[in-house]
Amino acid sequence: MHDFVIPELGKAVPYGVYDIVANAGRVNVGINHDTATFALESTRRWWHDLGAARYPTATRLLITGFCQLSCHRVSDDGR
Repeated sequence: MHDFVIPELGKAVPYGVYDIVANAGRVNVGINHDTATFALESTRRWWHDLGAARYPTATRLLITGFCQLSCHRVSDDGR
């Protein structure tokens, strides 16, 4: 997840939902750094706004996650 900072406006945090079957994506932009809460709310909104109509007989939803972590090289001496 990447943050976009404009000092006088604050920080924008994007979160995306991608529907493989429909080959369509949706991005929500918020200011909340609580990633789990933001991810859940983004998914809930996708389901409410688009998913339920696209998949009216669905009884389950498969959610997979992708986390891009900052890379940190460990030196040969363990530091």
